[in-house]
Amino acid sequence: VHLTKNSQKPTVFYIPVNYNAAGTVLGGMFKTRNAIEAVIIAAAICVPLYKFANIPVMQKIIITVIVVLPLVIIALIGINDGSLFQYFGDVFYYLTSKKNIMFFSVFEHEQEELLKKQQKKYKPVKAKKNKKGK
Repeated sequence: VHLTKNSQKPTVFYIPVNYNAAGTVLGGMFKTRNAIEAVIIAAAICVPLYKFANIPVMQKIIITVIVVLPLVIIALIGINDGSLFQYFGDVFYYLTSKKNIMFFSVFEHEQEELLKKQQKKYKPVKAKKNKKGK
């Protein structure tokens, strides 16, 4: 709302319904990449299962519901604001890359100050020499 000196009418800007729906499917519910990955995962598991598996149809449906449906849901939603394949790529990169493990103490500064205080407290006393040299 913007009011000017000459006019007391507020300026209203209308945001269209599809403003933030670019690159999504099902009315903006899922990102296009996530939907494509979900279809690829479902097809990769269901096509061999229904074409080549020699088991009854009821068992195929149960396998689909137990295995494929959760994977498709996770692929549609994504992990950490990214797609499932991006997440697997990040995990693979993490596992194959060299890692530098460094110790970082939150209390490092406080520990250094405490150590300095203890050193001052127990400072070694040097033996005083007599004037005669004894």
